[in-house]
Amino acid sequence: MLVIYGCDRIEPGAKPGFPAGLQEQEEVALVEYIKYLCAQAFPPRRKDVRLIIQEIIARTGRPCQFKEGGPSDKWFRSFLSRHPELSEKVPQPRDKARSRMGNEYVINTFMKLYSEYRQYFS
Repeated sequence: MLVIYGCDRIEPGAKPGFPAGLQEQEEVALVEYIKYLCAQAFPPRRKDVRLIIQEIIARTGRPCQFKEGGPSDKWFRSFLSRHPELSEKVPQPRDKARSRMGNEYVINTFMKLYSEYRQYFS
């Protein structure tokens, strides 16, 4: 059995290393919020997650543990390894045909035809 004497600053059951930027409950809430955003087809980017974390820390009123005011890339890698249900993906660019269909004229024409269709079948 290994016993270390003279470390009265460490609380029993405390995790080793630097204090985490977020508390456990806050991290769980952040994961659930990210899942919610993904379910709404609006997955957040790292930049968005950084802003959310900065807002959480600001609202709690405690000092920020992060050097740049937000979590580093290393923190994100650790965060993703702690939560394997989350993953980071690079978005694929839209193809030209899909981009052409997103202009104002095409959308307005579709909405006009759709409203006529609804009136006809109502």
